[in-house]
Amino acid sequence: MIYELIGKKIKILYNTEDLAVTIFQHYITWEAAKEFRPYLQCDKRKIYFSEAKFIKCEKNYVGNVLQLRTHFSKFYVENELTMLEFATCIWIDDTSDSLVCEWIPINDGNCNIENVYWPEEFEFSDMNEKYYTVLPIQQGILIPNTWKVELSDLGGYLGFMGTTGAYMSWVGQMKDRTGYIAVCETPWDATYYANHSEKGEGTQLGIRWENSLGEMRYRRILRYYFIANGDYNDMCKIYRKYMIDKGKFLTLDEKIRKLPNIKQLI
Repeated sequence: MIYELIGKKIKILYNTEDLAVTIFQHYITWEAAKEFRPYLQCDKRKIYFSEAKFIKCEKNYVGNVLQLRTHFSKFYVENELTMLEFATCIWIDDTSDSLVCEWIPINDGNCNIENVYWPEEFEFSDMNEKYYTVLPIQQGILIPNTWKVELSDLGGYLGFMGTTGAYMSWVGQMKDRTGYIAVCETPWDATYYANHSEKGEGTQLGIRWENSLGEMRYRRILRYYFIANGDYNDMCKIYRKYMIDKGKFLTLDEKIRKLPNIKQLI
């Protein structure tokens, strides 16, 4: 069954058969990567969302906002039924025309969840030099799809939000002048991963949610903003406005007042 969410500038199709989300943005379509299936890593074993024997998607209205909540339970591990249970929820925030994706833990079922790979990676393999991925490593890097340099393992903490691998808690991709920025609203135990082969065949980009002290203790939230005509500078502007709206933005002068030694670095 296919569910539909319609915003002012984007339309979302959610397929309950393969759990794939397709986003229509102006003349650009963002589709799930062909070989990607959302999963949990548990004790070195992958448990795919689709392995749940009970999957139920429901429409819920929270105020005037339509949400699609999918409940997953009745997972079998080594032929034994577990109590593993969780839900996902997606909805469009009309105030910003952004797509919000939430992963909600209910019961870990003693499965020792190490991390969760969701939402999906987008298909981004076109051999187009105007397609590129933006990663907030230190001062930021741009990876064109046709870049013939391998990027397979960021290593160390380079993928973790809040480290040198992600001073800002977001990643993004552009198809020429159209793209998206994915802002991590729960960055404390979050990381991104990016794979790019030396053949220059595009970049696989995704979010991985790590456990917190051995458990998935709280809901994880990723928010997508979409850009109709812009570039990586517009991604930074969107994130700046996001931080201002959240009351977390500090100007350089405000930082200097709090920590005068910063002035010595200018």
